[in-house]
Amino acid sequence: MTYLKIQIFTGRTHQIRAQLAEIHHPVIGDLLYGGKLMRKINDSLNISRQFLHAAEIEFEHPNTNKIIKLESELPDDLKNVIKQLKEL
Repeated sequence: MTYLKIQIFTGRTHQIRAQLAEIHHPVIGDLLYGGKLMRKINDSLNISRQFLHAAEIEFEHPNTNKIIKLESELPDDLKNVIKQLKEL
């Protein structure tokens, strides 16, 4: 498993999921693209969602035209998955 920092410009998470699955590196928690193996991984890591997180998002406000930039830490449930993987 690999921890990736990916920058996208369209805002479409499906794009990340589809392209990573295409190179045989599906997103943890992605049952659509991850197949049967992902269900086993999800169960063993106790994850109930896709391991995707928008750490930063930036956009132009539609009324003021000002650039809005928001940042967010990795949620605790995803931090827990990383911790579990490090212990393997």
